[in-house]
Amino acid sequence: MDRTASSTINTIRVRRAKRSDIALLAEIQGAAVRRGCTACYRAETLSAWSACLTPARYRKAMADYTFMIAEDVVDARALGFSAWRHRFERACTELAALYVHPDNGKHGVGRRLLLAMEHSAQINGSSRIELDATFNAAPFYARHGYHVLHHHWCREPEEDVAVKVIRMARPLPNDGVMAACTAG
Repeated sequence: MDRTASSTINTIRVRRAKRSDIALLAEIQGAAVRRGCTACYRAETLSAWSACLTPARYRKAMADYTFMIAEDVVDARALGFSAWRHRFERACTELAALYVHPDNGKHGVGRRLLLAMEHSAQINGSSRIELDATFNAAPFYARHGYHVLHHHWCREPEEDVAVKVIRMARPLPNDGVMAACTAG
């Protein structure tokens, strides 16, 4: 897949991912992990982490999480994706993944995905968003108002790799979105 074309914030659309997008999700996250995390994690960790990014993983996750894909409207190239779930019992939204293909970084893709998730969280009554950020992604979230809660090791039950991450959160403003959605 040619990723040399330059997308801008004006040519990015965010849509719900489909099962037919699973290979794209794995490609994007794999490239982001292998190329984007090299300054913060050891090669062995990145290799083990990348090996876990199988189609079965995404098929299983799609049952529990909302997946969104950012794509270029000009050529329909997938640029990045996010996955989240609303935790209604806690009035919280958990961002489980936000990855941008390294060839598409610094063009507003991550920002568009983050804003789409935050909007959905507000509409669904969340008062807070929580996430586990990799060390290379933490500055991005900090620029968008997220603050550090603590550091911890993240390990999926079926995976053979643990990754040190930064737990971050951001309260959502009560700007009338919920009032407009629940009025009447």
